[in-house]
Parts: sequence; structure tokens; C-alpha cells
Amino acid sequence: MRGLAVGILLFLSLVSVSGCLKGPQSRPSYPVRAKIPFFTQNGEYRWNVVQIETLENLEHVEGRAARFLFRPKLVNLKLEGEPPLAQFFTNKEGILIAKNQFSLKLITLYYHFEQLMKIDEKIGVYQNLSWPRTVALDVIVEHPTLGKSGGNNAMYIPDADAYVFEKFSGEHLPLSVNAGVIAHEHFHAIFNHAVLKPLKAIVTNSFLNTLQGPLDKWVLSNLFNINDPFFNNGKTGTELLALGKAITLLDIWNEGFADWWGFHYSGDGDFVLRSISQTIQRRHHNRKVEVSPSRIIGNQELESQIKMVLKKGPKEFSSFVSEASYYYGAQIADTMAFLLNQSPVDRLTQFQVIYLMLKQLTSVLASGKSVTDSPWWLPSAPLILISNSPEFEAACSQWLSLVPPKDLEQLEKNKIETCRSKSSSPNPSTSTSSVTINKGRGSL
Repeated sequence: MRGLAVGILLFLSLVSVSGCLKGPQSRPSYPVRAKIPFFTQNGEYRWNVVQIETLENLEHVEGRAARFLFRPKLVNLKLEGEPPLAQFFTNKEGILIAKNQFSLKLITLYYHFEQLMKIDEKIGVYQNLSWPRTVALDVIVEHPTLGKSGGNNAMYIPDADAYVFEKFSGEHLPLSVNAGVIAHEHFHAIFNHAVLKPLKAIVTNSFLNTLQGPLDKWVLSNLFNINDPFFNNGKTGTELLALGKAITLLDIWNEGFADWWGFHYSGDGDFVLRSISQTIQRRHHNRKVEVSPSRIIGNQELESQIKMVLKKGPKEFSSFVSEASYYYGAQIADTMAFLLNQSPVDRLTQFQVIYLMLKQLTSVLASGKSVTDSPWWLPSAPLILISNSPEFEAACSQWLSLVPPKDLEQLEKNKIETCRSKSSSPNPSTSTSSVTINKGRGSL
């Protein structure tokens, strides 16, 4: 890995690194074959030739899968900017070669967004996202009060529905050619579509005339923004805890399954550490790791931590949510990777399993009188939902061995059926929530 990163840097030192390079470019003939850094089964990145099928404009590296912006600005919650100008040459084998760093990043990003688009088409995500996806590259992010960012970061911006890759420096693999990072950020768009936006709409539309008190009123305007009113609106300790747990779990699930999506797409368990070495070691994902039952944090333990940090104030709570999302998210991602790796479903179907789980999760979270009233606000809720599906019935005991018993008891006390209660009751009378795989879609 380090050898390729150094090799890329050496290559870049021999060519211009300007993002706007003018030159005649023609509409490409299909398919395009391009040389990019690619993660291999040997566990490292190497130069590889890939095939791109939907590229329509080679000069701007634009097509059905993605469009890029150079030095964009955020205007009315949308990113606006000029398209980049890339430079390539074709070698004697007809393979497209980037002439500079910026062009290499563009063509690599386009390839991966095309592959992610193909997955989305087969699992039912495609029609719910806008295409081509908007991507801003080599951006210098400047906060109005915090100043310029230190760079070396990638993010998805929900309000703009766009991805931002900051300027990258150092000897590690650039984020914009890191397949796992690209897929990780794309998952955030999927989570925003499948979970965050529907929950916000449900709160706004369904509960607008039947608000249960200050808790729902606060959720209505602030569930997705951690700020001072969270602590200064006369809420009780119970209300603060419910909201704090909801915000924390949404972040844990968002980051955890983004990590799963990233390493399941790339096959690279070290994708974060390849680009950002100072990232906490916990985000190393070994898809063959032996997972112990203690790996999923229990509801009571998480509530205890949230209670403690809520007493300290908004800044401390915000820091806690950030740390918890990565640490406990990685635990969930590791556990899900292990369990799905032991299951009979294939790689593509696993993507569909997670996506359908997200939709079901949104449904059960909104099942209470208040959006925070659902008994499904548990760290292990995604795992329980998947274990309830017929495809995983045989592995019920293995899946639920990783769920704290008190969390299962909480659901069963609320007359919610789990695969454990189904197996112990020949005539169940409780409700069931599960993920049903659509075998008829695409090649699944």
C-alpha cells in the first residue's frame, strides 16, 4: 500500500498538478478503459485497468453516474461551480492515462460512482437518489467562525446532496482514490434518503397536530442539529435522555453501516487507515474476526454514558456523539460483517439486506406516539430486524447471542416478536418486524 502511494506521489511530481488544464477532448467511445489505483485481492492497491461504460464528456469527466465541480460555492443549500478540465492521453493499447493528479482523481472517482450506481440500480436505491451525483474535488473548506479546515477529509453534505473531497496532502493514499472511502460517503447519502429525511418528514407531517409535549416540539425543529436549545428549553431529564439517545443512535448507525458499506464494496478492511493513519485503531475491520457476544453495546450501558455527558453541556455532548458514532459504529459494522459473511446470501444480496433493513428501521422507529417513544431505539435494533427475516432463521441463536438479553426483553415486553420468541411459541400473537429480501429484482 505504502509503495503504491509513494509511486503515485512520484508520478505526480513529474506532471502538472493544476486542476484546470485546457486541451481538445472528444466524446469518448464506449466502453472507456482507464488505468487507476485499484484494491486487489492481495490486500494492496495496484495500478489496474478498469472499464467505464457511462462516461459522456471526457473533458469534464461527466456522465450518467457523476458530475464534478471545481472550486465550488454553497449557494442556497446547493453546490455551484465550474466543471473541471481534465487531461488524458491514450496509449498504444487504447488505455486512457491521466496526465496529472487532478485528472487521475476524477477518472477514479467516476469509475467508483458508476459501480456504486450499478449496485443501487439492483437493490432499489437508484430511483430514490438524484443522478448524476454531484462531487466537489480538492476543496478548501472554510468555516465562518472556525476558519479553514486542515484538509485531508471527505464528507457528504445532506442539504446540498453532494460529496466534498478536501485537498489531500501526505504520503498516504488520497481519499479521492480510496474505494472504501468513496463508498462510505455514498452510504451517507443512502442513509439520509432512507432514514433521516423520512423521520424528519414523519415528525413534521404525522405528529404536527398531535405533539406529545416539549419533547416532540423540540424534535420537530432540532432533531438533526445539536445546539444550545437542546439544553435550554425546560426539558425534563427523561426527555433529554430520549432525545440524546435518538441523536446518538442515528449517528452510530450512520457511521457504522457507512463503514460496512465501504469495506463490503472495496473488500478493504483497512480502508480508513490507508488514508488517515491517526484515525482510531478501532476502525480496522476484519471481516473474518471472531465476534464475542459483548461486542454490541447494551441499551442500559449507552443510556448511562449519555446521562453522564448530558450533565456536562452541549459541547461535551456533541463530542461524545462524534466519538460514539465511530467507536460503537465500528462495533456494529464488525459484527454485521461477521454475521453476513457466515450467511448463505451472496455479496450483492447483502447490500440489499442492509438497505431494506434501513427502510424497516425507519418504519419501526416511527411506530410510537412520539418519534422517540418507539422501543426500537436500541443499538442492536438493525441486527434484530435482520435476524427476524426467514433467510436468517437458521442462524437466529447465533445472531441474538450478540444482543444483550435485556434489550430483547424490552422488545418482547412491548409484544414485539423476535426470532427467539417465534421459535419458542408455536402460536405467536405478537407483531413481527423483519427484512424481506426481494429475490426477483435484477440478479439478486
